[in-house]
Amino acid sequence: MGASKKEEKAKLGDFVEMQKGFAFKSDWYCDHGQPIVKVSNFTSDSIDNSNIVKIPFDIAKKYKKYELKEGDVVIQTVGSWPSNPASVVGKCIRVPRELNNTLLNQNAVRLKPEVGLDNDFLYYTLRTSEYSSYIVGTAQGAASQAAITLDAIRSYKLYYPPLPTQHKIAAVLSAYDDLIENNLRRIKILEEMAQNLYREWFVNFRFPGHEKARFVDSPLGRIPEGWEIKRIGDVVNIYRGKSYRSSDLAEDGGAAFINLKCIHRDGGFKREGIKRYIGSYNEKHIVKEQDIVIAVTDMTQERRIIAHAARIPSLNESISVISMDLVKVVPISQQNESFFYSLFRFSSFSDEVKQFANGANVLHLNPKYIEDYSIVMPDKRLRDVYDVICSYKYKLMDVINNKNSILRKSRDHLLPKLISGEVDVSDLDITLPEAVEV
Repeated sequence: MGASKKEEKAKLGDFVEMQKGFAFKSDWYCDHGQPIVKVSNFTSDSIDNSNIVKIPFDIAKKYKKYELKEGDVVIQTVGSWPSNPASVVGKCIRVPRELNNTLLNQNAVRLKPEVGLDNDFLYYTLRTSEYSSYIVGTAQGAASQAAITLDAIRSYKLYYPPLPTQHKIAAVLSAYDDLIENNLRRIKILEEMAQNLYREWFVNFRFPGHEKARFVDSPLGRIPEGWEIKRIGDVVNIYRGKSYRSSDLAEDGGAAFINLKCIHRDGGFKREGIKRYIGSYNEKHIVKEQDIVIAVTDMTQERRIIAHAARIPSLNESISVISMDLVKVVPISQQNESFFYSLFRFSSFSDEVKQFANGANVLHLNPKYIEDYSIVMPDKRLRDVYDVICSYKYKLMDVINNKNSILRKSRDHLLPKLISGEVDVSDLDITLPEAVEV
C-alpha cells in the first residue's frame, strides 16, 4: 500500500459523529408503540428483539434523532468487565433490518462515519481483539459495572486504508456474515415448522384423524380419548448437573462443559457458551446428542432462561458434561426425544414452571416443580410420527449450525489480518454491491 502502517493509522474521532442514546422513562413503557433498544437487548453482534419495550408513538415522535437505521454501528458504553462477555462494556453491534427505526436508549452510542470511512469497515474494525483490549483498558468503575467515555472511543487509532480498499475488506467479511445470516434464517424456519406442528397436533388437537376422534373430560380440560394426563416425573428421569469450582475449568482439553451460558434466552442451545471442564464427573452428568437439558438457575430477574430447555446438538466431542445449573431430562422409554423437547420448548411448560423459581440475586428452581408438572400425553403412535418428522428437522439444524461454526472461525481468523493490512486486498478484483461506489 506504499505507506507504513503507522502512517495509515488515524484517530477514530476524526472520521465519525457520535450520538448517545436517550434515557427514556420506564413509566412511558406500553404494549403498543415505537420500540426502544436497550443494551440488555444486545447480543454478541446484533440485537435480540424478543424482549423489546415500547413507548407511545406521540412521545416517540419528539425523539426522532435517536432513531436507529439498519446497519448502524452502536457501542455499549456501560456494562460488565470481560469476565462476563455477554454484556461487556465497549461491545460493538450492528442494527439488524428488523429493528430499523427503533430508538436508542441510554448507555450506548451510535457512530456515524463521515466521508472517507466505510460503515461496514468501521464495524469490523470495532470487532477486533485490538479494539476490545484497548477500550476495556480505558474503562473505569466498580467490580460489578464498568463504563467508557466518548473521548476514549474517539482516541482509538484505527488502520485507515484508502476507501476502495475499505470497501473490499468489508465485502470479504460481509460475505461470511451473509452466509451465516442466511443459515440462521433457515434454522429459524425449521424450528418454526417443528413448533407449528407441535402446537397444531398437541395443543390445538388438529392431528391427523382428529375429525373422527372422541374427546373426554380431564383435569386439564377436554382431551382426545386414549390420551392421558401424566406427571412429568412419571415419564422422564431428571438428573442434576455437576457442581464445580473455578479450578475445574480450563482453556483447553478436558470435556465440553455445558452450562447456563449454553441456553439462549427463551430456550435453545448456544454453542458459544461451552466451556472446558477438567474435574471429576459420573455417568449421570454426561450428555449426548439429542439429550434435553433445562435451566434451573437464572442470573436475570426477568426469568428469561430458567425453566427453558435446550437440545444437545452434534458437538464433535468425546465427552460433554452439564453443570449444576442444568438438569438432564431422559424419557423413561428412551424414545420420543423430539416430542419431549418440543413439549418443553413450545408448550406453556416454561411460563408456568418458572414462576416457582425464587432467590434474591440469583433465581433457583427446585427440580421437583418440573417433575410435578402435569402434561397431556398423546398416544404413542402419534408421538412416533411426530418424532420421525421433527427428528430430521433437528438434525438438519445441527448440520447448518456446524457450518456456521466453521464460517465464524474462518471469518474471525481472517478479520484481524484484513483490518490490520497484513492481508492486502487492494489489488484484488472483488465484486462489490452496486450501491457502493469506489
